[in-house]
Amino acid sequence: MASASLSIPIAFWTRNISTAAVSATLAWEHYVVAGLEDGLIWVLKEQGTLLTGGDSVTEASADAIRLDPGVLLVGHNCRITALEATLADGDAKSMGEWILISASEDG
Repeated sequence: MASASLSIPIAFWTRNISTAAVSATLAWEHYVVAGLEDGLIWVLKEQGTLLTGGDSVTEASADAIRLDPGVLLVGHNCRITALEATLADGDAKSMGEWILISASEDG
């Protein structure tokens, strides 16, 4: 069965290696969001375009896409268990905005 999803390996380092485990991920628009075991959330921005050739990613595409760290969100004290993005409708003067919703083990 074919899948329309894309898996992107993510790696980053902190001073304390044990706190860098990813517990939840989300990809939307040109962003990838990674929720961590210690409650932090990284928002990464896609730079470039993914090139595909038929059903597989071509060798050239490895150089064509890059994820740049954008924002580090703090606020949770426990493992991030879920991430979701939703588009909030704007009024007549605004176009709306993306809202990131996160959940952790402690609520």
